[in-house]
Amino acid sequence: MTNIESQYSLSADRFSISQNYPNPFNSYTIIEYELKEKATVNIDIYDILGRRVETLLAESIQPPGRYSIIWKAGDYPSGIYLYIIRIGEDRAIRRCLLLK
Repeated sequence: MTNIESQYSLSADRFSISQNYPNPFNSYTIIEYELKEKATVNIDIYDILGRRVETLLAESIQPPGRYSIIWKAGDYPSGIYLYIIRIGEDRAIRRCLLLK
C-alpha cells in the first residue's frame, strides 16, 4: 500500500470495491463496487502527479447494489493512474496501469 492509499480507508460495512480489470489495460478498464446502503458516490481518476484527469461519477445518489463503470482512457498517455471512490466521508484508492 502506498502512502496515499494508506491515508484513506473504506468502511467494509458500507461499501466494497474491486480492483479494476483488465489491469494493465489498453483503451478501457472496468471498475466495480458494491454499496451496502443508499449513498452518494463520486469516482475520480488522477494521474501519478495527483492531477485529476477525469470524473466518472459526481454526486450520484445510488441505492444498494453492485455497480460497474467503464473508464475509456484511449486519449490518455501510458502510465499509472489512481481512481478514488468517495462514498460519503469514506474513500478508497486503487492503482491501475494504462499501457499503449
